[in-house]
Amino acid sequence: MKEMFAALLKDQSPEPHEREKSPAERKVIMGILRCLPEFIRAYGGRPIDGLSETTIHLVDEVAVSGKRGESFLEDDVAGRYDFARQRVIVLPDMDSLLTTAHRVIHELLHMESFLSFSAEAEAIPHQPAKTNLHPRRIGLSVFNHAQTKRFFRDLDEATVEELTARFDSRYLANIPELAAELRRRAEFCGQVKGAFRNEIASVASEKLPDGRWKTTAQSWRYGAARRRLQDLVAKLYAANRERFTSEEEVFDLFAKAVFKGTLLDLGQLIEKTLGKGAFRELGEQTMLAA
Repeated sequence: MKEMFAALLKDQSPEPHEREKSPAERKVIMGILRCLPEFIRAYGGRPIDGLSETTIHLVDEVAVSGKRGESFLEDDVAGRYDFARQRVIVLPDMDSLLTTAHRVIHELLHMESFLSFSAEAEAIPHQPAKTNLHPRRIGLSVFNHAQTKRFFRDLDEATVEELTARFDSRYLANIPELAAELRRRAEFCGQVKGAFRNEIASVASEKLPDGRWKTTAQSWRYGAARRRLQDLVAKLYAANRERFTSEEEVFDLFAKAVFKGTLLDLGQLIEKTLGKGAFRELGEQTMLAA
């Protein structure tokens, strides 16, 4: 199977409606890829060998406008990790290179997540046998046998988006192409009071026809799911202060479950704290059904 995945990583044929990356986008993506292995190892994961700029496919914003683009934008989704072909597909933000970077990071973190799968051989008359791969686990997500339910999906997305924010704070200041947007975000956040400033992921400004400037702040994605995750982390910390020194240490358990696959450790803590059956209930409550 290692050989199969290595071949898939090399076979990065263009996507429908894919466009060329700009020089700035290439530099940002390369900067992200340089920092990614260290970040993954910090949470106990094993970085994938062979990731390159070609692994990330940017689709044309104009070409996918309308109905084709809705699948990218609904439910906070602006990209996807294509498990079957081992690639990342992202809808760039036309107004913010920083937002595009966040989308790339989010999908790369899915790609770097713990993975288990089943392989089934499909017999085709007069042709070589075809092997179909079906995921059982990707990160926190657990798939049923029929591939119609993805348990813990919202929890997985929330954890990955929280990790994206942490990657931002640790590494993006080292990418020169993002300096202006990071400075603009910092200036904007300095004018915002309360906890909302922590929700601001990027800030874009545009000049209107009448000469005025319009500033739009984008928040981190999966807001409701992340709030649920943050509440759960706070509860687990409050009930287990003898074990943990901070809420961040509790969050690390979720992150390690994403990258190492240690879902059992997380489940035991949740059951111990919230009662028998709480972990299963959480999986069902944060499930995505086909």
